[in-house]
Amino acid sequence: MHTIAHKSCAGVRKRRREAEGIERATMSRFDIVVYGATGFTGAYIVKALATSPLFADKSIAVAGRSKSKLSTALAEIAQETGECVPDVSKYPIIIADSSDEESLGAMARQAKVIINAVGPYVLYGEAVVRAAIENGADHLDISGEEVFLEHKYNEAAKAKGVYIVGACGFDSVPCDFGTEFLKRDYEGNLAYVETFMRLNKGSVGYPLNTGTYNSILLAIASLWNFNAWVVKRAIAPKNAPKAKYSPPLRLPITHQQHPALDAWCIPFVGSDKSIVDRSQYDDFATNGKRPVQIATYMVQGSFIKSVLALLWLGFIGFFALFSPTRKLLEEHPELFSFGMFQNAGPSKEQIDAASFDYFVFGTGWEEGEEANGREPTKKAAIVCRSADPGYVATSACISSIALALLNDRPQLAKDGGVFTPVSAVRDTRIFAYLQKMGVNFERI
Repeated sequence: MHTIAHKSCAGVRKRRREAEGIERATMSRFDIVVYGATGFTGAYIVKALATSPLFADKSIAVAGRSKSKLSTALAEIAQETGECVPDVSKYPIIIADSSDEESLGAMARQAKVIINAVGPYVLYGEAVVRAAIENGADHLDISGEEVFLEHKYNEAAKAKGVYIVGACGFDSVPCDFGTEFLKRDYEGNLAYVETFMRLNKGSVGYPLNTGTYNSILLAIASLWNFNAWVVKRAIAPKNAPKAKYSPPLRLPITHQQHPALDAWCIPFVGSDKSIVDRSQYDDFATNGKRPVQIATYMVQGSFIKSVLALLWLGFIGFFALFSPTRKLLEEHPELFSFGMFQNAGPSKEQIDAASFDYFVFGTGWEEGEEANGREPTKKAAIVCRSADPGYVATSACISSIALALLNDRPQLAKDGGVFTPVSAVRDTRIFAYLQKMGVNFERI
């Protein structure tokens, strides 16, 4: 299992002392403000920033509704990280509340990059995005809620020269950058990719947090929002070219057989496909490159587990469409998920034991073969591997993208706007940052 890279305590302390000696009198903004630092994910993000040498020279603050809760959270993180890092308990605190736009504006005026860890984003995210744009701050979130990801602020963000980037966590960095990694590395013409996500739970199990459960319910309900489809069409107005061959149609339960992966799988219902489609459309619109088509799957391990998972998804998917039954599902997450989602989320022991493999299998042609009308047969594959996806890898992913926004400004896409992760930082040193943060992409 990969972890965030560390150097010696002495080396880290030396760099910190040097950074603290830098004159900051002219600085009016913190490099990064973590909004929602008292939450489970927010605390892990703060820990990732504090313990990585990549952020030794960055100024960091935290934000949330309660000063006392933020102080307690910082003290707990400081106790856990120890003396190898700066005293996290001394991080500046900013009071901000999603229901108070004035406080959000005050927070945004103090930030170069806001890392927003307060979800569900369908309910609480838009006000933070609006405050970031109005006050000239970049905004990153870990939203896996497709309709929120299609928010309508592209022109406003572009006018301000700021970057609004969603899906910066496990949803959907491994898939988005995995497809990009394979596309760059592919020798020939890539037609389509199929992705397979495998969660390695370890012997102690791994329940998911109910925040993820609620996001799934909201995302399903929002599929019937007509305005969302209008916005989605506005984001991709041109008809992009497609290869003649697309991913093969598979049964809802399929068996993937490959030297690196031999398992039963079901369709992956997260935002990964939507994010990759948008990134590929942007590559066409901006760089003239044909989009790669994609199908996404989730590894279940056995045929019986696949059947049960598919039945549960069908049950949740149907009853989440109606307000009364959706409310019932929201009130009893542990009951209706059969314990897969729990209010407390995974324990530290379960998080430490968890990891994931995200496989991206590509199919296409050798150079010149496509023009002959042949069926694509050239195969290539990569895998993204990291630690626990929900918190450790998510924190590493969003921190890496924040670093790209801060360090590699000239290489960012265009002049600001609303982007997917790949479309925002495609030309930066993002793969190097991800690797140093413990998120590794490699060719199989």
